[in-house]
Amino acid sequence: MTAILDVHHAAIATKDLPAAIAFYTDVLGLTAGPTPTNGNTVQWMYAGDHPILHIFEPKTERNAPMPGTYGVAHIALRIDDFDASKDRLIQCGIAHDHNIMESQNARQLFFDGPDGVRIELIEFGKVNG
Repeated sequence: MTAILDVHHAAIATKDLPAAIAFYTDVLGLTAGPTPTNGNTVQWMYAGDHPILHIFEPKTERNAPMPGTYGVAHIALRIDDFDASKDRLIQCGIAHDHNIMESQNARQLFFDGPDGVRIELIEFGKVNG
């Protein structure tokens, strides 16, 4: 078995691709970028040159998992400015929670994106210094 090196991207099924693209662009500052075509309605979202999210409209409906039991718990995105990110969520009227993890010298923001996707923004290195 090969070693896992890094997270390449997270795939998110959405019912409204234009709204999801707008959310991840306007709120998180990601950019729509080169997207492989495979017959689905899809858009890759980038942080710099790195594809982070693969947002798509499924071809068929699927049963939703029971909240809090199955499925993706959240997507964690590393950030470099907790305060600016928190201010942006407030400006966008997005309800959020925060957490300080002193043991990891990290601050976290949690909120829901389109289609109920839980998002974590995490900043390392500024709690204790």
